[in-house]
Amino acid sequence: MADITLKFNNITINNSLQVGDKAYYSNIGASPNSDIEYGIASDTPIYIGTVKNINSNNIVVTTDNNTGTLPTGTSSEFAMFQKSSEVNVSSLSGYYASVTLSNNSEEKAELFTLSSEVSISSK
Repeated sequence: MADITLKFNNITINNSLQVGDKAYYSNIGASPNSDIEYGIASDTPIYIGTVKNINSNNIVVTTDNNTGTLPTGTSSEFAMFQKSSEVNVSSLSGYYASVTLSNNSEEKAELFTLSSEVSISSK
């Protein structure tokens, strides 16, 4: 296992990325069926490792990937992440919940729906 640093220049890192999430990447435009203009990933996502640290434009990932298929940093690679199922599997519990929604895009966005599951936790 080794730590690698993924550097993102002039790109804001997604606010919901957390330490412990799983990092993946995929090539865009690598096959004749891909669509570079719309950024559609053409390959199956490749697991990089677990997010260890996040700072302004860098993500440190602990990788156990021994296949030699780590990202090369080209503009044809798309990075993504998966939330840790160990932390994010349960529903809300307690007496109070607060939600903050934010959009860091400069384009118009519309929220279609929002829902939650609430269960009694004191019985």
